[in-house]
Amino acid sequence: HKEYRRQRQMCIRDRRMGIAPVKYIIKVKMAQAKRMLTEGNYSIKEIAAALHYENQLYFSRQFTRDVGIPPRQYRAETRSKS
Repeated sequence: HKEYRRQRQMCIRDRRMGIAPVKYIIKVKMAQAKRMLTEGNYSIKEIAAALHYENQLYFSRQFTRDVGIPPRQYRAETRSKS
């Protein structure tokens, strides 16, 4: 419930800023992927499936495009900072 409210507030703010709905959905999915990579021991395949990507490679490409580095590198870098 709290997560839904936070996402709804982000959606309203992003609409005011002119972000497209598809970009908003990707933004939310990538934020969740970052949390899963940092806080959990999920495989890339499990994260992709949890975020409703049928193809792990497509998820990895989308993550890299959005975040700037591949998921495995993101995980390694964020965990080494902890």
